Amino acid sequence: PKVLGVSRNGEIWRYPAINLAFAAASEEGLQLPVLKAADTLDMAARGTAWRALAENARQNRISPEDLNDGVIAISNLGNRGVENGTALLPPGMSVIVFFGSIEERPIAVNGVLEIRPTAHISATFDHRIIDGVTAAAFTSALRTLLSVGAAGVV
Repeated sequence: PKVLGVSRNGEIWRYPAINLAFAAASEEGLQLPVLKAADTLDMAARGTAWRALAENARQNRISPEDLNDGVIAISNLGNRGVENGTALLPPGMSVIVFFGSIEERPIAVNGVLEIRPTAHISATFDHRIIDGVTAAAFTSALRTLLSVGAAGVV
């Protein structure tokens, strides 16, 4: 079992894979399609599956099964110009990570003030499942992963 989540009936449940939900706007409102076992897919496969789910959600062709068993949710309002925020935790999710817009901001890099593209990121956790120490470790690991992806600059 890889990750704890809350089942549909409110019980704490161990999921065998990391199922990533992401906020997708549709004419019917916000939906949270779930990319099942995202941790088992390489980046290309993950991207292909994600785009297909997002398109199905936008076109209101998402199946009920595609909306079940999410554990970690992602909300990106940065693509709508929102710089920062705190996302509400959807029912059943252990954590939701909010990504704000990428903007050029002043930042200290090795003691020198530079203008760099940065983004505000926040996370909301279900404290029935994730304590503060685990939440901090998750947030720190996310920062490290994103820093490496951005050529080591945070």
